Amino acid sequence: LHALVQHDFAFHRRIVEAAGNAVLLQSWKALGVEGRITLTIYGTQVEPGEAAELHVPILEAIRSGSAAAAGREARKHVEYFARLARRKGTLPA
Repeated sequence: LHALVQHDFAFHRRIVEAAGNAVLLQSWKALGVEGRITLTIYGTQVEPGEAAELHVPILEAIRSGSAAAAGREARKHVEYFARLARRKGTLPA
């Protein structure tokens, strides 16, 4: 599970860095997103294979070159994990 968390950090951070937006990167750091990712993964008990598969739509959208599609997929991803964390009780309702 520790390896999954480390890979998830790296995946999300690379996307933030690739955006080339200093404000976004600063927000990422200031909000403690990496800590939230850790709590979400451990709290929702998502299997590593499932977690990896849940990132595929984001990668496909990025590869397509559509920023709008990538943004939509990223939002769906975050919202999915937020719902899951709320159901598991690791995120306030």
